[in-house]
Amino acid sequence: MKCFEDLTFCDDFMFCKVMANPEVCRGVLEVILGRKIAKAKLVISTQESIQNAYAAKGVRLDVMADDESHTRYNVEMQVQLVRALPKRARYYSGQMDLDLLRQGMEYEELPDTIVIFLCMFDPFGRGRCVYTFQRQCQEEADLYLEEGTKIVFVNAGRNTEEADPLLREFLTYLKCPEQVSGNGGALVEKLEQEVEKVKKDYQSREAYMKLELMMRDREREGFARGERSGFEKGRQSGEQSGFARGEQSERQRIAKSLLDLIKPEEIANCLGLPLEEVLRLAGK
Repeated sequence: MKCFEDLTFCDDFMFCKVMANPEVCRGVLEVILGRKIAKAKLVISTQESIQNAYAAKGVRLDVMADDESHTRYNVEMQVQLVRALPKRARYYSGQMDLDLLRQGMEYEELPDTIVIFLCMFDPFGRGRCVYTFQRQCQEEADLYLEEGTKIVFVNAGRNTEEADPLLREFLTYLKCPEQVSGNGGALVEKLEQEVEKVKKDYQSREAYMKLELMMRDREREGFARGERSGFEKGRQSGEQSGFARGEQSERQRIAKSLLDLIKPEEIANCLGLPLEEVLRLAGK
């Protein structure tokens, strides 16, 4: 994990902290969607877990926000390219619907939803800054399903003239914050202020340090568990695990060192190696 002082807006921990500010979240949504968001205070939650069924795959959403116009937003920071990103967006959208439509509610009560992925790469390789998807009739190009869902992928890896100045500045900030730091517009300045505010907050620093320790503990625990599991599976199945291969290599090293002292047959017997292998090591 990064040092706390080196965190930027694009790092998961910082992203969720900064986007918890309603004015910052509103500003980001307005720049991406190109329209004003209701001035009423956004209701925001970060790192929200949704588990709608015992057997279903749960999701943890970076940022969720609701406005007074009956729209729910989900904003995700995606630094690295992952497999099946469009299907992940589809699943997030579906899980939000299940979370929103409670038992006894009518379908008409289902709010509109917009899922936004802020990507540090071009997810479709077409060179656009923004890709917006809505369900459209294949037979009638001007006919949309209008079921209230929209999925938006923002490409911070591309900054062309197609984007309006505010969006271009925001994309530049995502990719290279040092280029606009201190010389940006209102949104970028606000983002920078919030990042610095989080870095000066003792509780945020402490929370990040606890997270870092927890991640290290999990890594160590996972490594040890994997090593034990791999050794046990290898032992049970008769296959050589990494441990067994290491042990075999060490036996071969010892065998080579003994070749000038005792007979190959005695080496094979002492080290549990096949005689053919000892003879091969001896060059015979």
